[in-house]
Amino acid sequence: MILDSINELERKYSGMMEKTDKLHLNVSTRASNDGIYDWFPMVQRFTWSFLSEIFKGEELKESQIILDPFMGSGNTLVACLEFGKKGYGVDVSPFFWFITHVKTSEYSVSDFGEAIDEIGHTRVKKYDDEIPELSSFATLFDRERLCTLFKFKNMALGLDSKAKELLLFALVSELINFSMATRYGKGLRKEKLKKPIDVETTLRLKLMKMKKDYELFNQKTTFLQRELFPLLGDARSLNHITDPTGRRNTLPKGQIDCVITSPPYCNSADYVEMYKLEHWFLDCVKSYKEFRELSHSTIRSHTTLNNEKIKWRHYVVEDVCNVLENNDIWNRKIPIMIRAYFDDLHTCLGELKRVLHPKGIIFLLVANSSYGAIPIPTDLLLAEAANSVGFYLEKINIVRPFTTSGQQWRIMDSASKKLLRESILILRPN
Repeated sequence: MILDSINELERKYSGMMEKTDKLHLNVSTRASNDGIYDWFPMVQRFTWSFLSEIFKGEELKESQIILDPFMGSGNTLVACLEFGKKGYGVDVSPFFWFITHVKTSEYSVSDFGEAIDEIGHTRVKKYDDEIPELSSFATLFDRERLCTLFKFKNMALGLDSKAKELLLFALVSELINFSMATRYGKGLRKEKLKKPIDVETTLRLKLMKMKKDYELFNQKTTFLQRELFPLLGDARSLNHITDPTGRRNTLPKGQIDCVITSPPYCNSADYVEMYKLEHWFLDCVKSYKEFRELSHSTIRSHTTLNNEKIKWRHYVVEDVCNVLENNDIWNRKIPIMIRAYFDDLHTCLGELKRVLHPKGIIFLLVANSSYGAIPIPTDLLLAEAANSVGFYLEKINIVRPFTTSGQQWRIMDSASKKLLRESILILRPN
């Protein structure tokens, strides 16, 4: 059902909503052929087609400095490189920092050649003592394959050249394919009939494709000087960001021309959990304690949150949570998560207001969700949050309809289903 307060909010913003065909189904995809943009198969990544529509748009003609405070796999920064912009990216995960760093770094043909040549070198046979304590490695890989993977990892770590990070990237980008798992929903699912693939052959083919993609990308790149800054930090506190060495860094206050980003959706997904194999394999976390701490440091879009403090509340959020607290839902922490999620994004928007140029613009991709068959109007609530920190909503571009679980979908009425959508909020400072 749709609560009266949600209907009221929908009417308030109805004149500012516009369906867009240009970006329809171009936001993210599981299977595409976008060169460097697809080097790491992150399901939630921006595609080249989506980013190119924005970068070629009239709004970005004068913009020179771009920020993505939820950097993920780094495709916004790759687009900055392609279209001649200075780019900053921020992410709380050292794993996603590494992915972005490799995709936006400069390499030579010989770097790729060295990485490919190293694949055929066998220095040590066993690496049993290197396998992390994460139980998923034992359940999703056989012992021999794990030893092979860690053999290649240690070979890469022993290199003193750029081939090191290329080989590590190839390993981690194919890691899920070497396992008995597939990504499913918000986590991993073991597939008993999944056919194993040869590690050495797969790595060689991956690096050869990366080399070809890199050469083709350089032919169309307009950026003669790479001014790209993938950084570690929290979008809720953009004055506390660092480079990987821990050296303090800052964003230029009031100088960011444009923000292009997509925060985690309010769908109870934990990205550290979803990509746990990769985080552990690259030693981004080395213990369950570190794993939990990293998960808890992310935006509170999942039920494993351990901080329940709320500073910003909205009456629609309260209406939704009050109903859910009296309903039979699969996790009693969901109302806490929903309140915390919008509180966190309110804080993020306040930080963006601080660093954005007075004539800047924000493209914020979000999706509405549903719990207990009650739609959560994320786009409308973030428009409210943005207004409260000094932005005005220029437009809500409705990109495509969204769905929820089959169980919820069957019991939702047609009006509620129409509220499930993926949207781009276009915001400007007041």
